[in-house]
Amino acid sequence: MKKKFTLGVALFCLLNNASAQLTQTCFSENFNVQTTGWVYSQGVSEGPYSNPVGCTSDRGLITPGIGGNNPANIQTPNFTSTGAASLQVSFDIYCVASNLACNTWKDFGCPTSIDVFYYVGTTKYTAILDLNLPANGPTHSPTVSFSFSAAGHLPAGTVYSLEFNFKPKSGIGNCGQPGTKYILDNFKKCEIICNNCTIDAINDSYCMQSNTDVVTGDLSTNDTKYVGASVTYTLANGPFANGNSTIGGANLTINPNGTFTITRTDLTKSLFDFTYKITESLFGLTDLASVTVCFPSGAALPVIIRDFSANRKNRTALLNWNTSSESNAQKFDIERLDGSNFIPAGSVTARNLATGSQYSFSESNNASSTTQYRLKLVDKDGKFRYSETRAVKGIGTLIDFTILPSSAGTVRLTLSDVSEQVSLQVLDGLGRVLRTINNAPAGTIEIKNLQSGLLFIRMTTSSGGQVTRKTIIN
Repeated sequence: MKKKFTLGVALFCLLNNASAQLTQTCFSENFNVQTTGWVYSQGVSEGPYSNPVGCTSDRGLITPGIGGNNPANIQTPNFTSTGAASLQVSFDIYCVASNLACNTWKDFGCPTSIDVFYYVGTTKYTAILDLNLPANGPTHSPTVSFSFSAAGHLPAGTVYSLEFNFKPKSGIGNCGQPGTKYILDNFKKCEIICNNCTIDAINDSYCMQSNTDVVTGDLSTNDTKYVGASVTYTLANGPFANGNSTIGGANLTINPNGTFTITRTDLTKSLFDFTYKITESLFGLTDLASVTVCFPSGAALPVIIRDFSANRKNRTALLNWNTSSESNAQKFDIERLDGSNFIPAGSVTARNLATGSQYSFSESNNASSTTQYRLKLVDKDGKFRYSETRAVKGIGTLIDFTILPSSAGTVRLTLSDVSEQVSLQVLDGLGRVLRTINNAPAGTIEIKNLQSGLLFIRMTTSSGGQVTRKTIIN
């Protein structure tokens, strides 16, 4: 005999040398014993039926065929959250004649959808609206599965329930299904928590060495994701943002599994760029990456950039870039954004290697705000083009301090050296300012005669950078 049970499953995986833990706590209900806590309306009831798969005796929730503006409503018993970041739900649904005969299993009389809600106390939250149910009937699977995020509303210990409303798909008008019943069975709900589960889209470069006007590739090859992640690929921006397109001298197709095909239509062009987005369905994680595709024929280019990055190390801006091929290249001019115009910051001579090379450039940078850089790729004929822009964070965004072991009534902290004025504030647990120190010096600082309990130390720079840390005073 099938009966209600709770199943806890812990899955562990390793991603990029960091532990990623995916934990599921599941609840299943097969309705084969008298259940409690379920709430029905619009003619829904629990009872026996002949399961269309094998025509065996079974029990489930029996609803009239939906129609008009009266959805069949089903609400689950209360659950206690384990702190889920996502909920995954599945159930079987059969569309049969009103006599419940197993040999009458058929497709829905009209497109049918479901609205999903969840309740925390008396507060009702919307999870999914107008989710179209797949085709029913003996040539299709009866199982419906979907997931949604409720992380902000279901911290650990929260009591909640789910509600499902079955109705005609929006936009089709009135839909009557006389002589039809729906049967819902094999309900399963899993709370899913993910710690350190990430996805990482990696930039790709495809440079052809033989004559061709068609390039195929797989964007997923270098991308990383936690074990068990279900991801899809879409175009993010650029000239191909609307899907298949001939804009820019090529036709690009990118598939949900990450494979793509780009066909060049303008033979005078040899370089194409696009950006794709990888999306993980369970937790809604997303990431972007860029792709460069170069063809061997067409107008000669001085250099093809594969990677270009810009970072800060203390008071120095560091730029690094790699090339995948160079031909007739002269130099790389580095330009920095000053107001609304880019100005020269330096220059690096090109090595002009056919197989490409690695380059770097550094300059002193004491800016408190973000600085934008770009490369000007110049060939020996004086022709040039620009790279994408890269940003270096300002010093004001890199401020930090460390709270040291402190004695009774005293806070000791170490303030990093910054090139602007810094103020410190001590706040109590209610956010009230207890002490202020303007023009705080770098190095170790002691703040004495403080009340015991939870306190917050806030550091603010003249450029608006801010860091807050908490400490407990004995």
